[in-house]
Amino acid sequence: MTKDYSQCVLVIDIGSSSIKTSLYSMQACLLGEFSSQIYHAIETDKNGKFIQNPDVLLKKIIQSIDLTLYKSKGKIGKIVAVGVDCMSSTLLAIDKNGKPLTPVYLYSDTRSFKQVEKIQKTFESSKLFDETGVTQHTSYIPSKILWIKKNLKDNISKFIDFSTYFYSEIFENFTYDSSFSIASWSGLLDRKKLVWHKELCSYLEINENNLPNLYSYNKKYIGLKKEYKNRWSELCDTPFFLAVGDGLSANIGSGATKSNRIGLTIGSTGAIRLLRPKSNKKILPGLWEYQFTKKYSLLGGSFSEGGNIISWAKDNLKLKNINDIDEILSNKKPGAHGISILPFFGGERSIGWNDKAKGVISGLTFSTQPEDIFQAMLESLAIRFSLVLDMIKQYSTKEFRIILSGGVFRRSKWFNQTLSDILTHTLEILEEPEETSRGTAILSIMGIKNNFDFSSFKYKNQSIINPSKKKIDVYSEVKDKHLNLYKKMNNIFYDL
Repeated sequence: MTKDYSQCVLVIDIGSSSIKTSLYSMQACLLGEFSSQIYHAIETDKNGKFIQNPDVLLKKIIQSIDLTLYKSKGKIGKIVAVGVDCMSSTLLAIDKNGKPLTPVYLYSDTRSFKQVEKIQKTFESSKLFDETGVTQHTSYIPSKILWIKKNLKDNISKFIDFSTYFYSEIFENFTYDSSFSIASWSGLLDRKKLVWHKELCSYLEINENNLPNLYSYNKKYIGLKKEYKNRWSELCDTPFFLAVGDGLSANIGSGATKSNRIGLTIGSTGAIRLLRPKSNKKILPGLWEYQFTKKYSLLGGSFSEGGNIISWAKDNLKLKNINDIDEILSNKKPGAHGISILPFFGGERSIGWNDKAKGVISGLTFSTQPEDIFQAMLESLAIRFSLVLDMIKQYSTKEFRIILSGGVFRRSKWFNQTLSDILTHTLEILEEPEETSRGTAILSIMGIKNNFDFSSFKYKNQSIINPSKKKIDVYSEVKDKHLNLYKKMNNIFYDL
């Protein structure tokens, strides 16, 4: 397709490891020569800390926008919209002047596990789950609010997500607004009424004045502060849309936009999702449902593990060519290592949502090799995806499709085949290089046109992977062993 540079949308992708700023045509084609990417670091420790400095992150976003505008100067027409997607379940506290009182807490910060237990004991879990669409967990903000109020500051005016803080810093007279998408990912939104959950807020001793105002993502914002009007003259009169969760954008950018298309994304972490018409009906425990608009929601499950286990293996297994999965594992037989692994490096999210869960390796012998452990780790990751798929497919159509996206494993034939075998389903592997930012571009284009229709955008699939009938039975036994270990260890985890 010939790229049209006459009108563009600018997309800011605020991820957990980097900031990406890109330009897209009005057909949602990436104008890759203008893209920029700036990495940032997460501060962690053994106690479960996962934080970032809000002002350092803000500066990196500004630098990324600067770079894209510099690259594209004089080479494109008008930028007609700006869209933002953001890593979800971020939280920081600000004072009455809008200044940060805390760092940005990420979903993977687990220090509020005791507060989760208090919430679970106070509320009827099934009722709260039905109303918020999530199982209360350290990855959501209610427990973090309790933890912050107990351990840190008491002169807090508001609790906000990072994307709201970003807008408050660049816009004049910004009123601390957030999209339903970002709010729903917090675990504090009443998914049926699309308001902050009153009983949960009361328990946290906050009210709606201490939280962002709620709107659909397509509310337009114009009116940059003078500093940024001078800095970004191209964006002075350009409408910005409210940020959405990056997982929503990944589904849209990969073409998983209908009830018969399930999106499976593996970046640093992993998720499997279904975009569907909004429903107030109960969902299966173990899943979550995040609201997108008043008419659509995102149903799925997520994991703290994904491509980050490759980094762990690189540091600890000392394998050569760790980034070439096929070279290491292409000749390995399914499950022949005799090892079962629970890959809960960051605790368990889907399906048990157990903050106390830890990674477990069972079946080691003197003959076990690093390659065996690596293989078992990746197989266990695929098994966790299959457990969520077993539930989420009940909400899809009988002939559903699975669309795989995310750059970490996309080039590994071994992993893609293994994933297909364990899921017992065909995979469609996406060709689009930046599905998350493309999804945000599509949302921005629809916002400008005020036309919520995905059918006008073209999606390309790179290849099709079919499950191997010979391996399905073998992996079924491997999955049974995994589930047996999972059930036994669950009792131990809860006693920790």
